[in-house]
Amino acid sequence: MSKEPLVLYNKNGPVVTVTLNRPEKLNAITHEFHHQLNAALRKFNDDPETYIVVLNANGRAFCAGRDIAAQAQSSSPVTHGLDPETTQFGVIPVEKLVITSCRGHAIGVGGYMAMYGDVRVVSETFNFALMELPTAMLGPYWIGQEETLPRAVAFRLAVGDRFTTDELKHWGLVTEVVPDAQLESATQRWVDYLLSLPRRHLLETKRLMKEIGYQYSRETYKKEMDVRAHLDSLNDTREAALAFVEKRKPKFTGS
Repeated sequence: MSKEPLVLYNKNGPVVTVTLNRPEKLNAITHEFHHQLNAALRKFNDDPETYIVVLNANGRAFCAGRDIAAQAQSSSPVTHGLDPETTQFGVIPVEKLVITSCRGHAIGVGGYMAMYGDVRVVSETFNFALMELPTAMLGPYWIGQEETLPRAVAFRLAVGDRFTTDELKHWGLVTEVVPDAQLESATQRWVDYLLSLPRRHLLETKRLMKEIGYQYSRETYKKEMDVRAHLDSLNDTREAALAFVEKRKPKFTGS
């Protein structure tokens, strides 16, 4: 019996739905999962017939972050083998419109992917935290500039503090919060609204907004990867993963 894909791809005219499909693991990301997701986004971005993608997930969680259990069992650094075109959101950039539709956990890279959307629709069950730093990974140093946040708010996010859905809405980190049963219909309303707008005007508006905003350049990416490579080599990085698997509090030594 063939193994079910980790990422599902469904095209309906100009709209594509890309679905994370590892619900039994709360859609925790592995390297293979990462590559399948980027392949789906490249397929969407390269298709001249499509210009809106909905990124959602099967199961009760959008994405619980990287698979730390798999990390603990691996001898490779966390970032080894990742797609070199990956952005700060954990996936490749696309030129077209992105709607993220999320319920349940959106932790670490799952939180980044939730923020990947130009439109971010979340249910009241949305559980958001950027937990990279508490799990001995580089924190999202870029988030204040990318999201135009006050320094104190950006710092809370960078160190893994949890935000309520009310706080996320207040700071503009999500577009809309809806009851869980209404997530799909609310997402469809946004799809329908974007489809009602002139396509070229919509795409050019996004392009120019991106050009005048914070730019995650290739130079920035290289500097970040150099820092990540150093952090990957530290004992604390290994300790964080082992503590997660062993269900205990990590003992960080600064080495």
